[in-house]
Formats: sequence, C-alpha cells, structure tokens
Amino acid sequence: MSLINLIDPDRDRSKFTSKQNSQAMKLEQAMRVQELPTGFSPDDVHIRREPKSGMVYISNKAQQMCMLNECRLEIYYRCPKCRNDGFKNTLYHGPKCDEIIW
Repeated sequence: MSLINLIDPDRDRSKFTSKQNSQAMKLEQAMRVQELPTGFSPDDVHIRREPKSGMVYISNKAQQMCMLNECRLEIYYRCPKCRNDGFKNTLYHGPKCDEIIW
C-alpha cells in the first residue's frame, strides 16, 4: 500500500485565482520585509485561502490568522462566542458578547 501526499486544496496555489495569487505574493513579500506580529506562532506558517470569500491569509499550526491591514501584517481574530471577526482595532463583539480574546 502506498501513501499519497495530499495537499490541502486551500493551500494549493494552483487552485488560487489570479487575484488570490496576487494577494498571496503580497503576503509573501510582507513576511520577508516585516516580522510576524507579536503573539503569532511561527510554527508551520503557510498561506491559505478561504474559497467562498476569496480571502487569502497566513495561517499556522495553532490555526491563527494573519493578514495585511494598512500594509502591516496583523493577527485577524474571530470571536468564539459571537463569531464576529476583524483586526484587534476593528473587531466589534455582538451585543450579548463579553468575550475578550487578547
């Protein structure tokens, strides 16, 4: 029995659209020039895409997300309670959510 090494389709650049590939190249350039944000684990860092939304982002083994915000790499958060998402300075929680995630 042989084992086949499968690539996660959300990481397979051949499945990216041209716009997603362009965004991925910008992320690669930013990673070369900038450091990863404080608090973002450097373990198994890779570029992924969200097929439905078209969002391209940096991910890691801890399943954190990092994206460009005003040309700076920043952690992108998703609240586990209200499911709202955004950057630290733009994330708004739902009216009944008291979650603090940083």
